[in-house]
Amino acid sequence: MKVSFYCNVHQSAFSILEFYKQDINILKDLTSQLKIVNRYRDIDWSSDIIFIWWWTYAFYPIFMAKLLKKKTIITGTFNYRAPDSPLDYYRRPFWQRYLIKYAMKNSSCNILVSRHEFDQIQKDWKLTNLTYSPHVVDTEKYKPVSKSRHNYLFSIISSGKHSIKRKCLPEIILAAKILSIKYPELKFLIAGRDVDNLKSVKDMINELDLSCSIVLLGEISEEKKLSFYRIV
Repeated sequence: MKVSFYCNVHQSAFSILEFYKQDINILKDLTSQLKIVNRYRDIDWSSDIIFIWWWTYAFYPIFMAKLLKKKTIITGTFNYRAPDSPLDYYRRPFWQRYLIKYAMKNSSCNILVSRHEFDQIQKDWKLTNLTYSPHVVDTEKYKPVSKSRHNYLFSIISSGKHSIKRKCLPEIILAAKILSIKYPELKFLIAGRDVDNLKSVKDMINELDLSCSIVLLGEISEEKKLSFYRIV
């Protein structure tokens, strides 16, 4: 069985971001003929299955796969009706909604990670090509290895403007200001690609005089991430 894994992200994300890595490793266990690509033109159309991350970039591969009679799978976070999110399906322009809905309707299978969204979309769109696979935590991998307390709070936030708002980074910085008054030794460690290069974030930290309390780590390795998560 030949499989093409497609996602419109930087190639390095496939080895850094856990949600991509896990799916890639699962596919590697299923087949030795796996091609991992991040550009449309590199998709192997002789593949038996095209595995796609994100409906927002799925229209073209779904359209081509339909013509070529190939099986397709799409997964990701959909954000169907999410009023508290910076962007959901219904706040996108019409042309984006059309392309996203076309991809979902014509995919062989859509894997949704939210039971709420699974129920909503199934009810509203009457689709039968949906399946539900919730997020889980590997409790062995993230099990604490130390009982000693450390004076830091750790978070990972990507640098996209929607992610910063969704992960409440401005609120985290404001909370750090409040806590720094009572707990001056407390550190806030924030990791994520290019988050250390964001001028708006740095300006806010400097304005609140938090340069000694907030440390922007930038992109870190899996080993470093685990070391922060497993020390409580």
